[in-house]
Amino acid sequence: MNNIAKIITALAAVAFSLAFSSCGNSDYEKLLDAESAQINAYINRNGIKVISSYPADSVWQDGVYYKTKSGIYIHVDDLGDTSDTIVPNMKIQASYLKKTLDVDPEVVVEYTKSPHEIVYGASSDASTGMLEAIGIMRNHGAKATFILPSRIANSVDMNAVTPYLYEMTIKLANK
Repeated sequence: MNNIAKIITALAAVAFSLAFSSCGNSDYEKLLDAESAQINAYINRNGIKVISSYPADSVWQDGVYYKTKSGIYIHVDDLGDTSDTIVPNMKIQASYLKKTLDVDPEVVVEYTKSPHEIVYGASSDASTGMLEAIGIMRNHGAKATFILPSRIANSVDMNAVTPYLYEMTIKLANK
């Protein structure tokens, strides 16, 4: 094969692979759009007001959720013990329900009787999004409700492109 034929073959292979990879991205983008629509439908159905900054006075109004830059929608239901703040590398226990965003939510995971132990900031047992939510909650005994989009969830939810609602309480493991 001469050099020109090799170049043409290589260019054809690159064009072929780009064509198929863009199809996959298009499908993934459709799944992300559907996920976004599902989150928005849940927000609208439940009369949630979304704010773009953390409440300065840490007072959370009913039905008001803070949307983080990464896409978590969170409402802190109870600040917990503000004198007992969680810091990186502390062992914590997270008790939670993980629910679908359906009209009639279904519990898909329950860690209420046996809490999930996590080393905050160093744990591979928790997703990026869950660690971010814990960082917002930040106090022993804090309770929050949050919507976790798939792109910052665990690998199973990420692959399924499925968002979930969490109702979580965090406590220091030694308390």
